[in-house]
Amino acid sequence: MTVRRLKTVKGLRMLVILAGVAAVHGVILLSLKLAPFTPPQNSTPVLAVQMMMLAPVAPPVKAPEPVAEPEPQSVAQTVPPPAAEKPVLALPAVKKTAERKPLKKVEKPPVRPVKDAEPKASEPENTAPAVAAKPAVSHVVSQPVFSAAYLNNPPPDYPRLSRRLREEGKVMLKVQVGASGQAQSVAVSTSSGYPRLDQAAVDAVKRWRFIPAKSGNDPVAASVLVPLVFSLNS
Repeated sequence: MTVRRLKTVKGLRMLVILAGVAAVHGVILLSLKLAPFTPPQNSTPVLAVQMMMLAPVAPPVKAPEPVAEPEPQSVAQTVPPPAAEKPVLALPAVKKTAERKPLKKVEKPPVRPVKDAEPKASEPENTAPAVAAKPAVSHVVSQPVFSAAYLNNPPPDYPRLSRRLREEGKVMLKVQVGASGQAQSVAVSTSSGYPRLDQAAVDAVKRWRFIPAKSGNDPVAASVLVPLVFSLNS
């Protein structure tokens, strides 16, 4: 029984829906028929067209007809009259000069031969080739430089014991500088009077860099004296 009831209920619902749709369509059709027809208004303004007179077209210009050139008239060749012959001028007659008599030959006195003078003793010629003396070229050798600022050579360390004992003095070192700028040998030329100060100076200068001596433009090895002063007041 329940199944049949469900089927009947569904059938009734479908009928109700179809009836509703048909009613809506009928209302729409009635509204369309009853509504008055209003023609669409043209909102675009009417353009006024004015006729303008164009300039009159000029008639085509005809090309001028070619004019026949007049034929050249024959020019009569005029022959110039023959030039009058000039009269030949008569040259005056040349008078013959009187013939000259031949001159007599004058005999010259005979020339006596002159004895040749005794030849003088010829001076001995210097046949030795002259030797051009070459100027002596002096090669100036500059000394090595150790005081340039960019070398950054550090000063020697002051020994602590020498400070305590108040040891001071000036050391003169003789340094042999190679072509590379390095100190090859360092020796004490004048002592400060304190071996500790002398040794500190030697150890410091061994690590220094030098600008090598130059002979012209070429670096060469040379020696230089380096003074070092140990002072407690500085």
